Amino acid sequence: MLPTTQKADLQGADALMFDRNDGLTDEQKRIAQEWTYFDEDLAGVDPSVAADILQHRTNFAHNDLPRYAFKRDIPDDVVLYRDIPYMGGADAASAGREHLLDVLLPRDAVVRGGAPIPVILEIHGGAFFYGFKEINRAHAIVLAQHGYAVVSVSYSLYPAVDFIDQLRELAQVTRWMREEGPRYLLDADQAFITADSAGAVQALHLLAAMNNGVYADLLDVHPVKFGVLAVGFKSTMLNLDRLFDPSARDAGGLVEELEPFFERYRGMVQGSGLARLDDLLGAAAMPPTWVATSTDDFLEATSLELGAKLRDLGIDHQVLDYRAGSRECLPHNFIVGMPWLKESRDAVESLIGFFTDHLTPRTSLVASE
Repeated sequence: MLPTTQKADLQGADALMFDRNDGLTDEQKRIAQEWTYFDEDLAGVDPSVAADILQHRTNFAHNDLPRYAFKRDIPDDVVLYRDIPYMGGADAASAGREHLLDVLLPRDAVVRGGAPIPVILEIHGGAFFYGFKEINRAHAIVLAQHGYAVVSVSYSLYPAVDFIDQLRELAQVTRWMREEGPRYLLDADQAFITADSAGAVQALHLLAAMNNGVYADLLDVHPVKFGVLAVGFKSTMLNLDRLFDPSARDAGGLVEELEPFFERYRGMVQGSGLARLDDLLGAAAMPPTWVATSTDDFLEATSLELGAKLRDLGIDHQVLDYRAGSRECLPHNFIVGMPWLKESRDAVESLIGFFTDHLTPRTSLVASE
């Protein structure tokens, strides 16, 4: 961890003194490496692809640097167990940062040391090629402060892996939650999933593989089933229909731009009857679903489209669409990236309220004495 004086400096004017696409200073890059790769996984990648990914990661890091302090501090009411390997067998011993997870618990549950508590699986976004679990730490802390256990995961990034590889890694997280979760007071039968942006795509396909054996076999992705009572999607990407229909809405142009990332997936599901979003929502046996976006979110339309589909399917849901005030902005994924905002706090309260409404009977949000 950086000395306090250095942390403070990154919150001042120096953090903002950059022009987009001008690169990062060595100090800025060193700090951003705490939550993302830049070129560390690009060896052997086609040079044009590597250059594009590096530029995107640099731009994303520009946005995240001024929010640095909010990613670091662990408050007294939360306990963090960090960097736990989740891959099985021999892979566990050599796990890189891609295959680690954090568990965050309300301190009250640890002190009481009683029954397991409800758990949230938190899957970060980042367009499939940026960021690790640390990018969402501030958000995970807030969720734990509301009385839930939180499992925050990292996964390998494109172009080192593709979509199928990422899903198979996340399937290993579900196995870990079942096998190792009780050591951390996790109740996998009282579980929720939260995900933002690209992470919501992963969450949807993970649920489909969990609840539909045909889909699981198609992808050879076999998550361990656990009791998902509800899900929460923030600034969701979700719709991959553009892979199969050039007239379909493209989520911010990302589907077309990342077409090689989805190439193997498309070959596996095309013509299966389980390729389109409508098919997947049915295969996933969608639990109650909470969705939030904003009028400044470039994926707003995708989130609102999801709400309409959930209504058509008769799935219990809640959709929030925030609008910023004059001379203000609520950008993509503001709930995760800007947790200090009033709107972000309001959204988390709404999310937690939605989850609490769907807890099964006789379950406390803190361990019993």
